[in-house]
Amino acid sequence: ADAEGFGSCSNEGECEAVCPKEIPISNIARMTREYFRAVLLAGK
Repeated sequence: ADAEGFGSCSNEGECEAVCPKEIPISNIARMTREYFRAVLLAGK
């Protein structure tokens, strides 16, 4: 998280409310899933 308190998002969706680019929580969730999938696959 940065000085503005942005960057750490949970399943509560608080990051959507403060997102300066107004990114929907559905897109944030998809990006998070893709990130974790890539991390898991990179470890193989």
